[in-house]
Amino acid sequence: MSLLKEDKYELLARVSEVERSLGQKADEVVSAQVRQHRAELDELRRSVAELFAIVETLQGRAASAIDAARREEIRLSVPDKPVNPTSKRKLYRTFF
Repeated sequence: MSLLKEDKYELLARVSEVERSLGQKADEVVSAQVRQHRAELDELRRSVAELFAIVETLQGRAASAIDAARREEIRLSVPDKPVNPTSKRKLYRTFF
């Protein structure tokens, strides 16, 4: 009967060892997944930062282009020299 008791303790010891080993392996797997997810998140952060910089650059260029177009529009709408009304009359009279 003592042989059965020793076998029982040995079996329990082995089961405990397998459970500990399984727990350790699960921890290793979770740690590897966490490292992989962290690396992916870092890559996504870098991509977002690059995209943000590109958008800021494009917005700056667009604002500059809009400002330049407005300046050109203002420049074209303001005559270079004032028109003298008497010169218009003279030009009109030469046709008739």
